[in-house]
Amino acid sequence: MAEMTKADAEVEDGEPEMETYTVESAVRTFFEKTSVTREFCDAFARDTLGVASVERIPIQGAFSYTVRASADDAGSKKGDEDVIEEGVTPTFKPDATATTIVQFRQNQSRLDMGVTKRAKEIHGRMAAETTYLRDVGDEGAPLAAYRIEKLPGVTHLEFRCGEDDFQAAKRVKTVEDLARFFADSWRNPEPITQAERATIQARLRDGLSALTLSLPQRFQDSLKGARDDLHKLFAPEYPMVLTHGDMGDLNMLVSPETGHITGIIDWAEAEVLPFGFALYGLQHTVSWSLSDGWHDVEDRAYLEQTFWDHFWEFTERNSGPSGQDFQQTIELAWRVGVLLRHGFYWVLDGTVKKAVNENDKRGLACLDALLPTCKTKRRD
Repeated sequence: MAEMTKADAEVEDGEPEMETYTVESAVRTFFEKTSVTREFCDAFARDTLGVASVERIPIQGAFSYTVRASADDAGSKKGDEDVIEEGVTPTFKPDATATTIVQFRQNQSRLDMGVTKRAKEIHGRMAAETTYLRDVGDEGAPLAAYRIEKLPGVTHLEFRCGEDDFQAAKRVKTVEDLARFFADSWRNPEPITQAERATIQARLRDGLSALTLSLPQRFQDSLKGARDDLHKLFAPEYPMVLTHGDMGDLNMLVSPETGHITGIIDWAEAEVLPFGFALYGLQHTVSWSLSDGWHDVEDRAYLEQTFWDHFWEFTERNSGPSGQDFQQTIELAWRVGVLLRHGFYWVLDGTVKKAVNENDKRGLACLDALLPTCKTKRRD
């Protein structure tokens, strides 16, 4: 697709610089941080998929390199002469298929197989079947190789760039499916101990404290409220759920024909948290950030109402508590999630998070735009 902008995650002081994103630059940067070559990874993928050639997917992650069977080779077997060198052949070699990708991830961004399995149990078709293959490369900078079910659709970023006469109706389908995704999390809480809850609470409080020292004065009331009420998120009756760590435009797949969500990908940063921490995903669906600030889609209010109407309905379909009984707590979790997700950015090759400060105009713009809109809507 056309060029887009991203934050340079390696800036250590001041505002993350903006740079032009291209697939070639993303791939080049990825392989600069490992001893493994792109040629080796492509050969490994060809052997894994059993095809003669592979191609990179159109948009690459910051910490991963992903390929699929080339369009001309999907479903075809590769010849014996293409097997990669002895000692590095993958142990798992399925039949070639157009519904599989091979992904190589940097060491700090590995996928937890327990998490990907649990995501599949909760979200069904929206989560990809994932198999760990093996590590490749030297011990100093290895890559973890995975065989992953290729979910259909395009990224939500690509979808929103493809405006047509039916886009408004498609957006409704997107938020309806997003409501179901969050309702499935609500209805499938994780059975964690009180000691585990206390550990999570302490870590979240530390994050809020770091932001208190870093963010400008206009955010201090929000931070104080979040710190003072944080304990409410850990009441025994409030669900602790598997929470996606990056519910942005690039990790939501959408059918360009219908607007239905076809998948939520990249569960590397997922963890168990009080329900609501990833609700910024709704905000990214009904608004988006451009170089001149945040912009709403024209039917934002209707889309938000649709989301909440469906979420309340879906959460009432089980024997547990209805989401509507916890509106204020959900809003609290949502605000804390926005603060901790958009109040930090990655530095040092994605190994350390640094708090946004008064010089980080892009991060502050996100917080200014998202914090005031962390509000549920009662059913019409």
